Amino acid sequence: MTNPAPTPSPFLVTAVDGGVEAWSAARLPFEPRGEALAFRTEIRDALAGIPATAGSVLHGTYTSADDVSLADTENILFYNVGMAPFRHLSMLGMGFARVFGDVPAVGPGAGFTPLHHHRYSVADRAAPWQHWRAMRVLATWENVLLGGFGSHPELVWRALTAFDRPTGKMPVPQYYGMHVRLAGTGGRSLAPIMKSLLDGIISSFHGFCG
Repeated sequence: MTNPAPTPSPFLVTAVDGGVEAWSAARLPFEPRGEALAFRTEIRDALAGIPATAGSVLHGTYTSADDVSLADTENILFYNVGMAPFRHLSMLGMGFARVFGDVPAVGPGAGFTPLHHHRYSVADRAAPWQHWRAMRVLATWENVLLGGFGSHPELVWRALTAFDRPTGKMPVPQYYGMHVRLAGTGGRSLAPIMKSLLDGIISSFHGFCG
């Protein structure tokens, strides 16, 4: 009796050009199981092989044509993977971008239709983003004292809302970006504090957007 051919995994992870690319048929969830867990494990293993270079920051890009499902890009790229693999790559900075569109070609023989794509790389701090460009400034804060906010986004929210806000209601853009510069991190990796920082900043906009 001939053994049946193994079913191809619905994902592919590969190291390329000093980074990692990952394709999958389903979006990586929080606390994955089964095939999604194997997908996460391969991403983690591949990230461990990326060397941190002097003066470099971590870039992550998530691409999918799905513009309806609600999901935080930083969760898909980082928190659903787990923060440990990113610690050595985010000592000087990190950033991420969401791209709405067809995923990059995965090549023949993959055995599945890729609908989601992750890319991780290290780049010079001054390197421009490929998929985004600044158009207008919506709001700025300078010299905000955050203190030891750790995993508490409400402390970030309170620090930012204590500052003067723009007058009137600010139009809400369909897409937007943020540039955050931190001082006094004590040489800590930025990956573990990114989520609370972003949640606090974004929630501080709620009072004057509309």
